[in-house]
Amino acid sequence: MTPTPAEREKLAAQAKLTDKQLADIDKRLERMDVSSKQGPWTRKTLQLIAEQPGVVSTVLARQMQRERYEFKGLVRKLKDIGLTYALDVGYCLSPRGRAYLKSKA
Repeated sequence: MTPTPAEREKLAAQAKLTDKQLADIDKRLERMDVSSKQGPWTRKTLQLIAEQPGVVSTVLARQMQRERYEFKGLVRKLKDIGLTYALDVGYCLSPRGRAYLKSKA
């Protein structure tokens, strides 16, 4: 089920995550990775966006060896669980996305 914009925004704003929230994110990302015909992509995509905020999707897609519109669809899945924001050009991690990656460092 796709969250409403308000629900997405509320999730994205979470800068502190509980162990349960981290485990829930891990499970969601694992399901996305397992269901991908091209293999795991979620954590690599989050790291790429963290390292290159505001970089145009065409460049990021090329780095992930994906077609641009496919890549944009994948990032949309991360946005739906509150981990990324779409910018006028490119993407950035939300506070929730930064907290998640920080927990994995």
